[in-house]
Amino acid sequence: MNKLGRKIAIGFGIFIVVFLLAAVIITSVFQDQIGEKIVNELNKTLKSELTIGSFDLALISSFPNLSANLEEVNLEDAFGNLLLEAKEVSFKIGLFSLLSSSVKVKSVEVTDGALNIHINRKGKENYDILQPTEDENQNQDLGIKINEARLTDMEVIYQDDRERQSIRTDIEDLVIEGDFGNTKYDLLSSAKIKSHFFEVGRTRYLVGTDIEYDAKIYANLKTGVYDFERVELVVEDNTYKVDGFVETLEDMTDIDLIFTSDNSSLSSVL
Repeated sequence: MNKLGRKIAIGFGIFIVVFLLAAVIITSVFQDQIGEKIVNELNKTLKSELTIGSFDLALISSFPNLSANLEEVNLEDAFGNLLLEAKEVSFKIGLFSLLSSSVKVKSVEVTDGALNIHINRKGKENYDILQPTEDENQNQDLGIKINEARLTDMEVIYQDDRERQSIRTDIEDLVIEGDFGNTKYDLLSSAKIKSHFFEVGRTRYLVGTDIEYDAKIYANLKTGVYDFERVELVVEDNTYKVDGFVETLEDMTDIDLIFTSDNSSLSSVL
C-alpha cells in the first residue's frame, strides 16, 4: 500500500473511531431526553395512555442505527383495559435523526407479552386508539413512522362478541413490512404461530395446531381490497397456496380465496 492509501485508511479509521465515540457519548448523556422524546411522539398519535417502566439505548449492536428499548410497556385500550403489555418494545432509529426535530423510527419489535383485541356487541373495537387527523387529505408530520414491525414470544387473544368468534394463539415470531404511510402498498409478512384454538360459536378449530405462513399481499386502503399475490400457508404438515382477495365493506367482509395443495389428503384437510 502506498503512502497516500495508508494515510486515507488511517484517516478513515480515525473518523470511524471518533464518530462512534461521539455517538456513544451523545446517547449516554441524552438518553433520558431521547426516551422522553420517543414516548411523547408516540403519545401524540394515541387517545389512550402509554406507560413504560424504564428506557435504555444501544448503539454498537445495531450500528449504524440506534436501538431504543422501552421496558415494561403497558398500552391502554379504548375500553380502559390493557391492549398491549410487553417486557420490551425496541425501536430501530436512524442515528442522524437524533439531530433533527423529530425521531424517525425504521422498525419496532415487541417481545414477551400479550396483545388483547376485543370487539364488543356494538361493533366498537378496543384498538381504536389513534388520534383522528383534522383533514383526511392532510399528512400528519409525526416523528414516528414505522415500516417494519415484529412480534416475538407474544400471546394474542382476539374476542368478537358480535360475531361470537374468539382466537387464542402464541406467536413465536411474526414480521410485517410495508409502506404504511401510503394508502396503497405491498404488505410482506411471515410468521410461526401456535394456535390454541379458533372458536366460532361453540365450535373450536385448529386446537393445538402449528401454523406458518409467508405472504405478499397488495393492500389498497381506499377500496378496502387486499389482493393475495403470493401466500404459502403451512398447517401442521400440510402446505397450501392461497390465491384470491379479501374486500372490507361497510356492512360485510367479502372473502374470495382459493386454497390449493399438492401434498394434503382429504382427511387431513377436514
